[in-house]
Amino acid sequence: MDSIASARSVTAPSPLLPTADSVTFWGAARTVTGSMHLVKIGDYRILLDCGVHTGNDRPAITPRLPFRADKLDAVVLSHNHTDHVGRIHELYVEGYAGPIYCTYAARDLLEAQLLNSARIQEQEFATRNAVSLQGTAHRLSTALARKVVDHCVTLDYQEQVEILPGVGLTLYDAGHILGSSMPVLAFRQGIRERTLAFTGDIGRSGLPYLNPAQALPPCDFAICESTYGGRRHETREQMAEKLRRIFDDTIERGGKILMPAFSLGRTQAVLHHIRRWMNERALPALPIYVDSPMGRVFSSIYKGYPEALAVPEPKAPEVDWLYEPEEAYQASVSHGPAVIIASGGMLEGGKILKHLRNHIDDPRSSLVLVSFQAPGTLGEKILEKSPKVTFHGRTWNKWIEVHEVSGFSGHGDHQDLCKAMEPMREKNGKIRLVHGEPEAMTPLAKSLQGMGLEAGIPDVGETWKLEA
Repeated sequence: MDSIASARSVTAPSPLLPTADSVTFWGAARTVTGSMHLVKIGDYRILLDCGVHTGNDRPAITPRLPFRADKLDAVVLSHNHTDHVGRIHELYVEGYAGPIYCTYAARDLLEAQLLNSARIQEQEFATRNAVSLQGTAHRLSTALARKVVDHCVTLDYQEQVEILPGVGLTLYDAGHILGSSMPVLAFRQGIRERTLAFTGDIGRSGLPYLNPAQALPPCDFAICESTYGGRRHETREQMAEKLRRIFDDTIERGGKILMPAFSLGRTQAVLHHIRRWMNERALPALPIYVDSPMGRVFSSIYKGYPEALAVPEPKAPEVDWLYEPEEAYQASVSHGPAVIIASGGMLEGGKILKHLRNHIDDPRSSLVLVSFQAPGTLGEKILEKSPKVTFHGRTWNKWIEVHEVSGFSGHGDHQDLCKAMEPMREKNGKIRLVHGEPEAMTPLAKSLQGMGLEAGIPDVGETWKLEA
């Protein structure tokens, strides 16, 4: 296809970029979101992810991308969470015309994400003051969404391809969400072949749902996530017992159990395990409502990839998907206990906020946070030991019981991350930690150094020279 031919053309070095093989960290540096890493190999420029920032990371967003998109030769997508893919359409607005390498499932998810975002933005443009939106250079249209998807080049896991002359790419299953991958680039430095691994987000162990992360090969260099550095996840048994206590107490009070969850990945995982635990009688049976339009779309895509599941989906209990606002309201205020899973994992938006308005001051109900709460988000604020919380322009009595069950995380914990980097020891590999707060990066760096590995923590905009 034309996009591949374009990506394989040799471009002149840009004076704005270093001339040696290197990685420049344009996002997720000392923060958890905004994954964006620019790899330079010879005269080629390869972008790993193109994500947005959330929470306190938002000021780091620039009006334009911090590099010349038209100078890129290839883009590699690790997975479809917004903090890894949310700005990918901007590449084509700013002149990129090459391929996006990803898995088949990632391409399907990307199509659903972009077309949904385009539909919403087109509706806003049609109903709001169009004059005020004229300067929105990166507004996503259906035509632009389809252009991006058409440039996706899909790969199987562990399929080795040459994406540029002398540059190979292999994707390994990350076990994080459907279609997630850990890209490994192979290239030559003089007479020696070098390899650079990017973990994307590594899935956790001990909570079987998706296939586990595949082992990375020994590599010379690695960019490793660190979200849960220094922490251990609860075991499956601990999670079930913790939820049982929450369920029992809430049922006794006659309240609702609200569970905010990201539409992609977390909604599917939470549904899977709650239904399994109800089948196993580890949890009491309750009606399960899901208020997440895109969660429903993503779940249908999951069903198209049964080979990605380590264990089959339970057939019961049934899930009641809420389609209309009135349905969601009636489920929220109906008599009797129930589980309501709704979009908006950090409470920054999504359907969960309407349910939270109904129950924030209801001491019978429980709010169960099952996702990482980034600094500055409402989710982080609601975890604070304070009697009130402000959102939607109002201060509310926080009488709902708030719980955190971190084990549902799709991220590996400290032990998982160290295990993922174990093969690096064979080549005395060098590591740079990204996608984490400093308090998570520091203990992970110390553990990796204790394994005999060089592990550094880059700043945003810092360039790492890939030198042996």
